[in-house]
Amino acid sequence: MTNLNVPDSASVSPWPSILRLGLIGGLIFIVVAMVSNLTGFSVPTSMMGVIASLVVSIALAVGLCIYAVRQHREQELGGYITFPRALLVGFMVLLIASLVSGVFNYMYVGFIDPGFAEAAIQKTSEWMESMGMTASQIEEQLTAMEARLTPMGMLKQSLIGAPIISLIIGLIVAAVMKRNRPVLDDVLDN
Repeated sequence: MTNLNVPDSASVSPWPSILRLGLIGGLIFIVVAMVSNLTGFSVPTSMMGVIASLVVSIALAVGLCIYAVRQHREQELGGYITFPRALLVGFMVLLIASLVSGVFNYMYVGFIDPGFAEAAIQKTSEWMESMGMTASQIEEQLTAMEARLTPMGMLKQSLIGAPIISLIIGLIVAAVMKRNRPVLDDVLDN
């Protein structure tokens, strides 16, 4: 006997939601990146700016993951979702969104605003000088930054970092948002 209000999760594919929300999330990340670039927040000019940028990025990723898992659980699975299913949805939505954003960043730095890297390096150099760093420390940091701010460097960072960050956030959100069906429903189904 199946509870008519709760679909069998095996019969509901998560992929339409994953793809839709991953692409929407990617577009949101792109809009935030563009606003950040246009307002100058994408280049660290203060420690508070770096922290604020990091907090906003993490909050957006966690919010997207929570929304995706909740939407799939409530709208498609009748209010229940297992940990593995929640992890799959959260991880894949964030991964797709991050990869879409990474491809955009590649195009932005390579074609849309090729002077972005040079301007970012210049502003960062000035900020480091104002923080009292030595010339050798600044040179070392700027050399590493130059390698990361190329189109391929940004794409590589996205391809390496996105799965790791997506997995960590996905694990946390899945652990908090999982909601197993009551045992009585399982007994009645058999």
